[in-house]
Amino acid sequence: MFAKLRKIHLYAGWLFVLVFVLTGQYMRFVINPLMEADAVLRFSLRANHVYILLFGLLHLCLGAYWRASLHTRRQKLQLAGSLALLTATLVAIAAFFFEPKVGEERPALLAAMVAAVIGTGLQLLGVRGEKL
Repeated sequence: MFAKLRKIHLYAGWLFVLVFVLTGQYMRFVINPLMEADAVLRFSLRANHVYILLFGLLHLCLGAYWRASLHTRRQKLQLAGSLALLTATLVAIAAFFFEPKVGEERPALLAAMVAAVIGTGLQLLGVRGEKL
């Protein structure tokens, strides 16, 4: 499983960049009239849209540079970090479509960002002290 994480991140990264492109087309052709009428909605959707790109690029970077640790405990940290990042990305995509965009409360997007920070931290702990 650990050897496949690099490919998983690489393919997921390309998939999420494609989702970014598709959500951009969705904003342009489907909900553009709503976005033009409400600045808060427009900025909120654009922010979610950029978060999807950010996650896609993060997965591409992990796919390009990820190496399994030599220590089993650190490999488990890396696996947990990868799962947290993949989950965070899926939650951010779901938030783009389903989370209300008009209020200040954005619990799904907040959860995605917290999971991304935790996942990144676990990835860093997994390679701490190893030669890169």
